[in-house]
Amino acid sequence: MIRTILVALTISAVVFGGIRKTEEDPLNDGGELIEFSIDENMFSNETELLYNDITKATEETSLGKGPNIAGATVNDSTFIGIKKIMMTYNGNSADGQRFRSGTLSIQLIEGNKWTDAGSIIRIDVDNIRITKNGSGNIITLQGTYYIKNITGGRSFITTNVQHKLWGSATIGFINGQASEWSIARKRTFQNNSGVLSLTAEGDTSVNGENNVIVWGKNRRGVSFTVVNNEPLVWSSTCPTKVMSGKRTVKGFAAPITITHCVNSDGTPTTSGCPYGYKLEWKNKSNEDRSTVISY
Repeated sequence: MIRTILVALTISAVVFGGIRKTEEDPLNDGGELIEFSIDENMFSNETELLYNDITKATEETSLGKGPNIAGATVNDSTFIGIKKIMMTYNGNSADGQRFRSGTLSIQLIEGNKWTDAGSIIRIDVDNIRITKNGSGNIITLQGTYYIKNITGGRSFITTNVQHKLWGSATIGFINGQASEWSIARKRTFQNNSGVLSLTAEGDTSVNGENNVIVWGKNRRGVSFTVVNNEPLVWSSTCPTKVMSGKRTVKGFAAPITITHCVNSDGTPTTSGCPYGYKLEWKNKSNEDRSTVISY
C-alpha cells in the first residue's frame, strides 16, 4: 500500500440508488440534509485525494523525474528555479473510480525543502473537474490552499508526521450552482509496523464553534459549519473507508450528526471493513430521523 490509498469517503450512491431507508423515505423531511451530506463527503474525499497526490509530488520530486501519479503529468523541471511543480490532470485515478482534469500549481513558499519542519507550500487549484465514473456526479474546484509541514519529515516514513492545511475554493456542482467552501485540517500520518493510517481533525473556530474542519454555504445558499467531534481515521487495512470519526453539521434547521464506520443497518462496525456512515437528525416535528449512506 502507498500513501495514495488513504482517501476519504467514496460516495457510491444518491438518493435513488444507495441510500438505505432506516425509518422512512428521507426525502419527506431530510432531502436537503442528505443532499448536503453527499456534496460534503464528495468534496472531502476528492480533496483528500488531491492532497495525497500533492504530498507525493513534493516528497518524491527530482529534477526531470517527477513522481508517477495516475491520470496526471508532473512537471518538476520547468519552474525548478522558483521551487514550483505543475501537475496537470487528464485521466482516471489509479482505482478507476474518477476522471480528473485541470491543473495544480504547487510552490514552496517557506523553507529550503518541503521535508523541513515549518516549510509551507501554496497550492493554486485551476479548474480541477472531478467526475465520479460510477454515479456521474461532478464537482469543480477553483481556489488556493496552503499546507505546512509542522514536524518535518516524509509521510509514512518519518514517525508521526503532522501537516496543517487551510484555504478556500469555489465549489461548482453538477447543476451549475457554485459556492465558496473553506477548510482547516490537521493531518497526522503514521506507520505502525506497515499498517498506514491518516488522522484528520478540525483546526479552527468559526462562529463560536471549535474544531471546525469545513465551512461555507451549500448549494442553496445556506451557511454551514462542520465540527469534527471525533478525529477521522483512515487505514490501509480498509483503503478508501473511514474507520472511525464523528462530525456535526450546523447551520440547517436541525443539526446533522454523521457517524462513520457503520454496518448497513447503522450499527457500529466492530470487525472487517465498514459499509458506510450514518446520518441522524430531527425533522420539523422533532422526530428522530436517520439514514445510512454507503462509502
